[in-house]
Amino acid sequence: MINQRKKISSYLAEIIVIIVGITVSFFLNDWKESNNLKDQKSQLILDIQEDLRADSVYFSRLLYSYQLMGKSHDSLLAGRLDSFNRDSLTLFYDHVTTYLTFNRRTRSYNILSNNDDLKIQPKDTSLRMFMNLHNYVYRTLDEWLFMEKEFIFKEVNPYLNENSPFIVHDPENNSYSGDAFYELRKKDQFLNYLQTGKFYKEMITEVLVEGSMYLNKTKKSINQEVSAQLSN
Repeated sequence: MINQRKKISSYLAEIIVIIVGITVSFFLNDWKESNNLKDQKSQLILDIQEDLRADSVYFSRLLYSYQLMGKSHDSLLAGRLDSFNRDSLTLFYDHVTTYLTFNRRTRSYNILSNNDDLKIQPKDTSLRMFMNLHNYVYRTLDEWLFMEKEFIFKEVNPYLNENSPFIVHDPENNSYSGDAFYELRKKDQFLNYLQTGKFYKEMITEVLVEGSMYLNKTKKSINQEVSAQLSN
């Protein structure tokens, strides 16, 4: 009877040891996963910082380019027949046929979008701002850039190919002759294209100005996150 009790006690002790071992193993595994997720999020913040830095540079270049092209449209629409020199006229004329794209960084955005473990929590203000930047600001800019491209590619360029001489500067760069402007400006269709082109340039510039402010706020918030990480 005593031996039987000892056996039962031994079995119970073994079961307790096993349960304790499983419990400890579970908590250790959960702790490792939690730390691993924390490390992933920390690295993601650093990646976002790099992506935003690159996006900011490209954004600034786009804004400068569209402000410049907008001024070219203003000059062509001003009606000054004799005030253009040949070089500036050709440059202004080229801007009528120019459209650009926004080559943003998508690495960290794709990671955050496709990794279910990296869910944005209510306290993750910086990450929410970053996602809004891509999902709203960048998407709005893409839509305007696409509409402008369609307008120039499908309407303006075919019209100029038919009505304006085409010159080649070198094997890589070509241009419409700016001198043709003096004849084309007499036609309502061309002036309508200039007005529409100016509208696109102004709208894209406005999106870029507003977007730059939100981009800078997001950068500031992410930079604060990085500083907090480094201080811990």
